[in-house]
Amino acid sequence: MNEIAKTAGYSKATLYVFFENKEEIIGFLVLDSMKKLYSYITSALEQEEETKTRYDLICRGLVLYQEEFPFYFKMVLDKINIDFENGKFLPEEKETYQIGEEINEKLKDFVISGIKKAICATT
Repeated sequence: MNEIAKTAGYSKATLYVFFENKEEIIGFLVLDSMKKLYSYITSALEQEEETKTRYDLICRGLVLYQEEFPFYFKMVLDKINIDFENGKFLPEEKETYQIGEEINEKLKDFVISGIKKAICATT
């Protein structure tokens, strides 16, 4: 917490007003970065109808996200390992997981849509 406070330019006491511990800070930062990734993906999918262009925009969004949040990019690619059954997780972790699931659903819909368009174009 000392190092985080120093880097952020706040006192340790100020940090404890907003966060209980460093895990909560990390959870908040990861959630914030996941929301940013969600907005990149959603924006890419909403900008265009053409599959190839949408794909290119998704890739650009991922590159931008990786450049902005290199530490979190690796975490997003890894499996989010939260045991929801025992209840020992932060609310931010659950929300991060849910946003990740929404991203996966959007990408799945995009792929299915692209496959359907390709099938229709060949028939």
